[in-house]
Amino acid sequence: MLEAIRMGDSTILRKMYEQNFHVVADMIEKNNGSKEDARDIFQEGIMVIYEKLKDPNFTLTSNFSTYLYSVCKYLWMNQLRKKSRTEVTLDDTITSIVVNDIERDIAEKEKRQLYQEKFSQLGEDCQQLLSLFFSGSSMKEIVEKMKLSSIAYAKKRKFVCKEKLISLIEKDRVYTELMRS
Repeated sequence: MLEAIRMGDSTILRKMYEQNFHVVADMIEKNNGSKEDARDIFQEGIMVIYEKLKDPNFTLTSNFSTYLYSVCKYLWMNQLRKKSRTEVTLDDTITSIVVNDIERDIAEKEKRQLYQEKFSQLGEDCQQLLSLFFSGSSMKEIVEKMKLSSIAYAKKRKFVCKEKLISLIEKDRVYTELMRS
């Protein structure tokens, strides 16, 4: 199954869907969700696993169906918690998965999405400057590539751009929720 997800093998992916979707859908429908919610969560669960497979150190310690179910269950709990702003507890029928690992992966994904969204709201010059800086360019290289007046000015612009990005992130409600969890 893992190799099929990695390779995008549609035959195996379809079979995996047929074998696992109904269990996820039942769990979601029993907990205030719809079939459409189940489809969305199932798809997101597959994407979480796909991202996890990119890590060469990842090893699956349970069977695939259990892991997929647990990922989807966590995603649904997380969505319900966000909607209700209170703690949500679902019947715990499968306990063989380490939820902390899933929570960390999903939180990292949400942080990356928040960062990317706020980064795109910066001006072009800030995006270019920070991209160059984060990719390891020296301040001298940044000055040359962006045709800035001096290294001191480039450092000041980098500071202002980073502060603007931090401010945009910290003002977002998603950031507040991520910091609470």
